Amino acid sequence: MEHKKYDNKFNVCIVGKNNVGKSSYIKRLIDNTFINSYKKTSGIETHQMHKAIENKNFLFKIWDISGGTKPQNISNDLYRTVDGLIFAFALNDEQSYEDIKEWIDAIIARKISLETCIVLCLKSDLESDSKFDLNIIKKTCEDYEIEFFQVSSKNNEIVGDSFESIIKKIYCRNSTSINSYSSTSTQDSDSHSGCFIF
Repeated sequence: MEHKKYDNKFNVCIVGKNNVGKSSYIKRLIDNTFINSYKKTSGIETHQMHKAIENKNFLFKIWDISGGTKPQNISNDLYRTVDGLIFAFALNDEQSYEDIKEWIDAIIARKISLETCIVLCLKSDLESDSKFDLNIIKKTCEDYEIEFFQVSSKNNEIVGDSFESIIKKIYCRNSTSINSYSSTSTQDSDSHSGCFIF
């Protein structure tokens, strides 16, 4: 239930392969907790949080899309509904990055702007299990002009910073100016979850 009054609402979609840590990222972001267990996301799970920006209250809906979903299965209507996209892969899963490249290529093919997108390398605490040369990935993100973050939900590293970045990108795109930027703490944010299937 969207029971709080808000000035505007934005939708943020997070995509990536199963078991890369998308749900853990959202849980750390909203509840500031981490559970070291895996539960497969079915369809799309939705969460919401309120943020204060320039003395206004904004509702951000976060859509956690099942890792089994392919970009071609997403309708144009859903793409038009989304204000920001988070592409997530895991440091210890080589295929997960290939899936992200597929998503990015699909977005470009549909002529959708990457202006309000970011790329997350999740599970950055598993550096010893890394399958990547992150310098190459960073260069690829620079070429696409997408901001890149290395995140550990387990250790709560860069979780808040990465989401603050996409919030600012969305807000800047939807505002003529941004003179100050401040947000409520994640502990004060309200979270609600729901689920629907394609």
